[in-house]
Amino acid sequence: MPENTKAMNDNFRHHTNLTVRLCTVLIISFLSNIIWTFRCHECGKELASELTYEKHIIHHLPEDKRPFKCEHCLRRFVYKESLKAHLRSHLPDIEKYAFACNACGKK
Repeated sequence: MPENTKAMNDNFRHHTNLTVRLCTVLIISFLSNIIWTFRCHECGKELASELTYEKHIIHHLPEDKRPFKCEHCLRRFVYKESLKAHLRSHLPDIEKYAFACNACGKK
């Protein structure tokens, strides 16, 4: 008998009307040893949680389904920050590269 199974069998706490309850500490310990993975059906990447899977799968959306659209061209983006970075590409060069010095304010 595997060690975890034996430990679970030895740790029955309460028996009530044929219902057996396990010690919750042991159940949590047992479940934490199980490795859950979510495999992307598009690229095969394995992700550790459902949340990371949901964040990953959005990258496989066709461009026309992405939520953030550039008002100057046809490009669409998954993240708002990506759209903001892209919008700088539509600025004139003088504005695109006009960064001010933090110390003196000179551009």
